[in-house]
Amino acid sequence: MSKKNKVLVVGLGLIGASFAKAIKQVGHVEVLGYDVDKQVPQEALALDVIDQAVSDLGRLVEVDALIMAVPVM
Repeated sequence: MSKKNKVLVVGLGLIGASFAKAIKQVGHVEVLGYDVDKQVPQEALALDVIDQAVSDLGRLVEVDALIMAVPVM
């Protein structure tokens, strides 16, 4: 059995959560989620948008791909 690739989505607002949900639907990928509001990843986890909530960006070294869905000013 092959190892699942891990994707981390940083920013779980409308765009980030949409990316996370679409990637998760494809399958064979573990979707991790991070947001500056610590409650948001827990809600995304409860809604089955992500597979794992991340509270520390130090886990970047564990992922195969990173999606940044944060506001740019």
